[in-house]
Amino acid sequence: MASKLPNNAEDFDPAAFWKASIKLNDPKSPDMVQTVIGGKFNSDRSAIWSTLSMMNSNEQVKFISKIVNYWPNDLERRAFNWPVHLNVVSCAITTSLVAAKVNSDFFLLDKKIPFLESIRRCPKAPFVMGVYVSGITVYVLNQLYVYNLLFKETDPCESCVLTRSIVCGLVSGVIMPMVSVPYLSYYVMMQQKNMKFPPVKSYIEFAALSFEGVKACRRILPLVFGIQILASAGGAYSALWGRSRIFKTMDVDPEYMQSALRQSQKSIPLKERVEGFLQKLPVFGSLVNSEPDLK
Repeated sequence: MASKLPNNAEDFDPAAFWKASIKLNDPKSPDMVQTVIGGKFNSDRSAIWSTLSMMNSNEQVKFISKIVNYWPNDLERRAFNWPVHLNVVSCAITTSLVAAKVNSDFFLLDKKIPFLESIRRCPKAPFVMGVYVSGITVYVLNQLYVYNLLFKETDPCESCVLTRSIVCGLVSGVIMPMVSVPYLSYYVMMQQKNMKFPPVKSYIEFAALSFEGVKACRRILPLVFGIQILASAGGAYSALWGRSRIFKTMDVDPEYMQSALRQSQKSIPLKERVEGFLQKLPVFGSLVNSEPDLK
């Protein structure tokens, strides 16, 4: 305590007692002990944060996601939601470049063939499957490891969001197609009678097959890495800006949030329809339903 109260009536000083009572009744006094929950209810923020503070992590994600999907301000809503679509497009571009190089090396034995000529002359199955899997993977990874940070009440670590976004883009748009498309190309090649290729006879040869993609794409690695880093970094900063604007508006104008909640009850957003589709897939369904520990 800042001021000690007397232990007996003889030493009682009314002035000192009055000063001590003022000190203790001051909310800014360091002698006032306030719990975390009490601080939330006694803050200047809107009442919505008191409700959010009583929800668990998963409930916060679902509640804030519903608000953001129907946020009345188009610019802020798009700045928050559209980066994941940008990541899907960038992964489609880089996966196309990687698949074209791998197909040229496998089917035409010349990895320097131009992109359009490779698309025209090589089988389309490895190309299409690579783009399809890459797009789904980057969407799922972003929802699990990037947007789960943004859909929380607490302010996210900006460098963590940026790092995770870039890693998700590189894994989905460069590394995964570079090591998986060779297996798709090899499978298609084995189905064609006019193609001759040494059969894989051991696990070591099977694992080494993925390095054929690295060898074929070595010259375009700076390009595809640059595309993914720029797209992922731009998307991360856009999402952080949109989140900051939306959360600040929720503090000062709860009407925006109430409007979004009313609108969310009338229709199902595109994101929930996409997640419903992914949940039906055997592999990605379990990933979409899972909630990683991000503490």
